[in-house]
Order: sequence, then C-alpha cells, then structure tokens
Amino acid sequence: PRALPSWRNLKDKKGLLDSVSSAFKVGEDVAKKNNILEFDLGLFVQGRLNAEKGGFVVADIEKEKLCMIDSCWGDANLIAMGEEAFDTMWVDENGKIIEKIIRTKDHGYFYDGIERKRIEMKREKQITQTLTDEEAVRISAHVFRAARKYNCNVEAEFMITKEGLTEKIVEPEKMMEFFV
Repeated sequence: PRALPSWRNLKDKKGLLDSVSSAFKVGEDVAKKNNILEFDLGLFVQGRLNAEKGGFVVADIEKEKLCMIDSCWGDANLIAMGEEAFDTMWVDENGKIIEKIIRTKDHGYFYDGIERKRIEMKREKQITQTLTDEEAVRISAHVFRAARKYNCNVEAEFMITKEGLTEKIVEPEKMMEFFV
C-alpha cells in the first residue's frame, strides 16, 4: 500500500485543512484497495517548536510498569540520530522516579528561524540533568494515561519550550474546530 503523505511548511489554516482532507482521501483509497471495510485513520499535526529541551518517552504497561524517558537539550533529533548526549530516567506508574542516568551533554540542536544549528552547551548545562523531576513525572503521567486508554505500550516524543511543557490535548472529534 501507498504511504500516507506528509507535508511541511504549510502557510495557513486553509492549507492545513486541505492537507487533512487529502490525507483522509488517501487513507480511504488504501482501505478500499485492500478490502478493509472498517478502519481508523490517525493524523498528527505537528508544528516546529523552538524547544529548550526534548526527548522520547516509552510507557511499558504490559511488563515492567515503567516509563523510560530519554531527554536532551534542544530538539529530540539528537537522540533519534543516535548521539549519546542525553539523560535517561525511569518513572513508575505512581510517579516515583526509580533511576536516573545523567550524562554529559556538551551540545544540543536548536532552531534559529528555519535553520537547525548545533550549539555547544555551557559547562553548567553539560552536567545538569535535562528534565526536572517534576517535568519527568508530568510527562510520564500523560504517557501512562495514553497507554491505559489504548491498553498497550506507548512511545511519544515531547518538547519543552521556555514557557514549559506543551500539554494541549485535542480530542479527535474537536480537532477541526481547534484549527478553524
């Protein structure tokens, strides 16, 4: 089957809505071609944030009952590209931090307008844990909630701006009114 399209640099709400309509049409075409009578189509709309810190989180509700959080300075692409300048924390379902590995983080990737730049971190940031304990517990609570809702392990990416953790959750049935 054909992959669903993705778009970058949409300029306005009309462009976004036209793109969403197109994605649903492609999803319907794939379902028809493969004789799938019932299907759900998930769609992520993500903007670029000038993240102060970011990372990935995995909630395991099936075996370990733990949330593992990898975090770095800047956007999470550093982790995705296999670099090792990130911290790792484990949080249980009750919000208790079980373990921390705080690594030296000599650089991060940040956006300057539309250009992504590698920035060397000041010495005090290199040895400071990326996430506060409170941020780690809040992030894990969101991911555990999603894992329980869908009754499966969940992996997510997060970014934190200077204003704090972005926690705007939009229910699917409200998505269109959120953008209109």
